[in-house]
Amino acid sequence: MAFTHRLLRTSGGVVELRLLGARSFQASRTAIPRRELHYKLPQFSPRPSTNLLNPRNSPQARRILQSTLGPLSVPYSTKSGKKPGTWRTLGSVLRNNIYFRTIVVLVVCGTIYYYISHIETVPGSSDGRRRFMVGTADAVTRQCLVKYALLKKEWKDKLLGLEDERTRRVHRVLERLIAANHLEKGVLGGKWEVMVVDSLESEQLVVSILPGSKVILNTSSITFCTHDSELAQLISHQLAHVLLEHRRESMSHFSIYTPIMWILITLDWKMLVGQLFILGGLDFFVLGKAAQAREFEADRLGMILAAKAGYDPSAAIEVWGKLDRLEERLLSDCSTLSAKHLRERIDAMVSLQPEMEKKM
Repeated sequence: MAFTHRLLRTSGGVVELRLLGARSFQASRTAIPRRELHYKLPQFSPRPSTNLLNPRNSPQARRILQSTLGPLSVPYSTKSGKKPGTWRTLGSVLRNNIYFRTIVVLVVCGTIYYYISHIETVPGSSDGRRRFMVGTADAVTRQCLVKYALLKKEWKDKLLGLEDERTRRVHRVLERLIAANHLEKGVLGGKWEVMVVDSLESEQLVVSILPGSKVILNTSSITFCTHDSELAQLISHQLAHVLLEHRRESMSHFSIYTPIMWILITLDWKMLVGQLFILGGLDFFVLGKAAQAREFEADRLGMILAAKAGYDPSAAIEVWGKLDRLEERLLSDCSTLSAKHLRERIDAMVSLQPEMEKKM
C-alpha cells in the first residue's frame, strides 16, 4: 500500500494532515475506494520579537522617545514620498522644533556679536589689518613659561653655557637688539633668558622667542648665519612675533575654528564631502591667509628692530634666501605653497630696503 499526504488548514487554525491511501499500481484504482486518515497537528505561533536584543523597539523606549522628540514615524504622503513607518532622524526632528530654531538663532547672533566686539587693529600694521583677539597676554605668557620649563628639563643634557662661543654670540646680538629698542624689561613679562641647544649636527633650524622673554636657539641655526647681521634678522623676526602678539591671535582663531569644525562633524554623521570641503576652505582661506599676513608683519617689524640696532637690512634678504635654498634642497617638492610664500616674502623685503635704510 502506498500513501500520499496533503496538508490542509481548517477554520480553527489547526493544520490537518491527510494521508491518502491507494492500491498498488498493479490493481485498478476504481476497485477499492480511497481511504483518508486524519491526523491533527498543533500549530505553533510565530517566534515573538525579542526586545532585549533591541531595546529601542520596546514599547517603553518608544513612549519615552515620542514624549521627548515627538512622533517617531510619519504617515505616508505623496508629497514627502515617505513610506509608512519611516523613522525620522534626530536632525529632522530638531529642525522642525520651534524651540530649537530659536536657540540656533540666538547662538548665531551671540557668536556674531562676540566676534565683532573682539576685533582690533594690528598695532603698527602698514595696511591697517584687523584681527580677532580673545584672552589675555598674561594667560599666553603663563602657558609659554610652562612650555619653556618642560623644554629646558627635556634638553638639560644638551644645553650650552656661556663658556661656549656660540652662546656668547647669541647674547651679544640679543643685548644689542634689546638696548636699541628699549626692551630691557622684557616682552610680555618675565626676565630675559637664553637657551642654546646642541643640535648634534642636525640641519633643522630652531629659532624661537616665547612670551615671557625666553629665547631658544640650536647650534645649527647659529652656524647657519654667516655673520651677526643675519643672526640678528632671525632673532628680530621672532621678537616681532612676540611684540605683535601673533601667538595669542593664532589661539583666538582656533577658539572659533574648533567649535565650527566639531559642529559640522557632529551634525554630518555621514561625513559628506561638502562639510570636509568647508573645513578645508576655512583652513586655507581664513587661517592660512591670516598666517601669511602675520609673517609679512613680522618680516617688516623685524627688519625695523634690526635696523635700529645698526644691523644691515640687506642681511634679511640674504638669510631668507639661504633658507629658501635649504628648503629646496631638503624638500622633494619645491613647488609647495610654503616655498612660494617664502619667495613672496623675500620680494617684499627687497621693496622695504629704502625704508629700512632710513631707520638706521
